Amino acid sequence: MIHNIKLNIQFCDPVAMGIKPFEVRRNDRGYRAGDFIRFTSVDDALNRVHHPIDKQIFKITYVLSGWGIEPEFVVLGIKKEENLQEKASEARRPWSKKDGEQE
Repeated sequence: MIHNIKLNIQFCDPVAMGIKPFEVRRNDRGYRAGDFIRFTSVDDALNRVHHPIDKQIFKITYVLSGWGIEPEFVVLGIKKEENLQEKASEARRPWSKKDGEQE
């Protein structure tokens, strides 16, 4: 599943560079490890602003709840998916040869 969520511009650079590999979110979407996130960068007034993170996809690697986290919230471990576009293209071409196969 891909979750489209807003991200304040102040956090876009740290997330995109991997310095902030987590997100704290209200768990209103049933986030699960293995899901993906597509961020939309916004300013403090929730107006859309352009940032390179808007074109990136992040994979949820871990979901932490409890352990001092408010009951309705989770901490998401996230990692940028470098080759997601390539993987998506391959998935749409089931007829293409696999590595090592001959015609």
